[in-house]
Amino acid sequence: QSKRSVVNARMPVLGSSFDWLELSDKAVAEQITLLEFQLFKMIPAHELLGKAWSAKDKATRAPNVLKMIAFFNGTSSWFITEVVRVSSLKARAKLLARVVAIGKAFAALGNLSSVMAVVAALKTTEIKRLKRTWARLSPQDLEDFESLVALVNIKKNYGNMRKAVAQIGSQGFCLPYLGMFLSDLTFLEDGNADKLENGLINFKKWRSVGAVIGLIERHQKLEFARSAHLTFAAYFTKAERYTEERSYEESKKLERPAKAA
Repeated sequence: QSKRSVVNARMPVLGSSFDWLELSDKAVAEQITLLEFQLFKMIPAHELLGKAWSAKDKATRAPNVLKMIAFFNGTSSWFITEVVRVSSLKARAKLLARVVAIGKAFAALGNLSSVMAVVAALKTTEIKRLKRTWARLSPQDLEDFESLVALVNIKKNYGNMRKAVAQIGSQGFCLPYLGMFLSDLTFLEDGNADKLENGLINFKKWRSVGAVIGLIERHQKLEFARSAHLTFAAYFTKAERYTEERSYEESKKLERPAKAA
């Protein structure tokens, strides 16, 4: 399979004054997906056993799972930071609409993990409270956002996302939300003993655990053939990400809380 470069004639040669806004929504989504998938592929099966990612010694038992979680959180934080750092209402609304569009691009690529990161970012208090900003989005933008929310909704045990993973994964590339699988594994670990009361191995539990890990491994073997945009990768890795407290403070500066009567 030939690799398709996302660096095309529309993408300027970027130097130290790199501005990610000059890239298309599709290009941004592809490059973040490329970075995230590299981390996803690195997770070995043994890091998914025994809730290693939440153990006291998680840093040594599940370093690759933790890297994946950190990337997800970092992506979400980046979107939040980019929105709340824009002082102009008009420009901020335009950027918010772009974030929704990038979320749509993630969905089109089959990157459900980053769709979840976008939704998580835009549903935080610091973004949700920007009523004047949201009011400037078009009805289509709002409809698109609601479709993304529905896709990754946790209702019915991630019902919509599981259907999407099964459908997309059978047709081509799909990067699922790792948190969904970690929830499955946690449920299996917490609700089932390793051995039965008679001392025999609980094969039912381990078959179920194996099925979840097998699904992860199946997606790790898929291909996402894109050329890396090294400038974007360097930028995205080092880009400033506000803390939750800083983001909320910046949000309040942009749109002051309503005064109590």
